[in-house]
Amino acid sequence: MANEDNILAHLDERLGARGREQVRVDATRLVREHLGDDTAVNVYLVGVALQEGLLPVSAESIERAIELNGVAVAKNLAAFRWGRAWATDPLRFSTGADDHVALV
Repeated sequence: MANEDNILAHLDERLGARGREQVRVDATRLVREHLGDDTAVNVYLVGVALQEGLLPVSAESIERAIELNGVAVAKNLAAFRWGRAWATDPLRFSTGADDHVALV
């Protein structure tokens, strides 16, 4: 436990006040539920991070990069959009109850 406390203290020191804010999301479970597998978890987390104001780029830029990459475009766009949606309303998008919501 002492080692964990040291690590957290070091992170606090390095990251400052913003580093103390945490966003916790069970991204693997949610991506599996919404998209059928967990191959797009990282893109989902990019959506969460963007919506939380942690990335200095626009949503349009990220979506364009996904399109230009050309790999699993539909799935990655869906994951990105689901991540953004989760960040705006975690309870609604954590239950699986709104799987019918189209994020286009």
